[in-house]
Amino acid sequence: MPAKKTFLNEKFIRGLYASFLEAPPFCNIDMPPVEDVYFFVVDDKTILGGAHKSPKHYQLHISKATQTHLETVIETVLHEMVHLHFLYRGFTDHGHDAKFKRLANKVCDVFHLDKKTF
Repeated sequence: MPAKKTFLNEKFIRGLYASFLEAPPFCNIDMPPVEDVYFFVVDDKTILGGAHKSPKHYQLHISKATQTHLETVIETVLHEMVHLHFLYRGFTDHGHDAKFKRLANKVCDVFHLDKKTF
C-alpha cells in the first residue's frame, strides 16, 4: 500500500513555531529561539506531539501517524510550545500542572481554542 501523502515536514513545523513566537502570549514570555529547537515529524501512533530538552537543544515532535488535519497540527504545536516554555525556564517535570493550565488558557483565549481539549 502506498504511503499516505502528508503536508507535514520539519520545515513546515518550524515555520509554524516561528510564526507563533511573534504572537501573544509567546512574544511576551521566555521561549527557546527557533534556531535552538530541532523539529521532528515522527510516525508514532501513540502521540500527537511532544516537547523535549536535550543538553544542547530543544525538540518539538509532531506525529504524522495521528495528525491529518491542519487544525490539529496547529493546536498540537501550540500545546507543545507551552511545554517548551516551561522546559526553557528549567521546569522539567511540570506536566499539565496549574502553571501549564494558566498559560494554556491564555493560548486558548488568543487563538480561540477549546480549553477542555487543549
